[in-house]
Amino acid sequence: MKGFIITGVLSSILFLSCTTMEYSNVRVGDEKLLYRNDFSDSLDDFSFEIQEGEIVEIQEGTLHLNAYGREKKAIKLLLNRDFPRRAILSFRLKLFRGVTTGQYTAPRRATLFLGGTYPDHEIQIMFHPDSISFRQSRNGELLSSDDYSTLVKANVWYDVKIVFEDDFITVFLNGIAKKSFALQPLQRETNNLTFYTNKEYWIDDLEISSYGSYEYIEPE
Repeated sequence: MKGFIITGVLSSILFLSCTTMEYSNVRVGDEKLLYRNDFSDSLDDFSFEIQEGEIVEIQEGTLHLNAYGREKKAIKLLLNRDFPRRAILSFRLKLFRGVTTGQYTAPRRATLFLGGTYPDHEIQIMFHPDSISFRQSRNGELLSSDDYSTLVKANVWYDVKIVFEDDFITVFLNGIAKKSFALQPLQRETNNLTFYTNKEYWIDDLEISSYGSYEYIEPE
């Protein structure tokens, strides 16, 4: 059976309220919410292609991705959206509990792709059971890679924030800064986001915001 395409295109939501948010040792000022999707009833602005047996669905107010289809191909859920140079990408993430090996059951990884103005450049952020990985590539060639060891449990919701700060991206889990990754020069303009999986995970409360100030808080 050939794959078929489902595309959702609705208007984005623009919020003009400004706030100051604190994430562990960081204070972000003048935050403005530009886009939001709580996955209560639709996949606004997303486009995707699925094969027979694969699942992209709203499940109890969350986005459920399951790539265990007959063709065993990955699901790519694309959102075309311009990111400001100072942006915050926020969402909730729950990994699926995967295959059991001995007494340990490892959750499957979740992957994000962030594409830019230069279509041959790509950022990849992966959430593994025991680490967060960061990759940058050009025309399929790996430019840089970095990994940070941290526990990401299965069947547990995590609040994820990815903060773009000029030449760096910082990843937060549950309000705690985990790792900052340096950006290649041509990776600083981002205009699309792809949720990718060849397994299964859940997403909720997706938001994109801009901000005015970003400062580190010295521990007391």
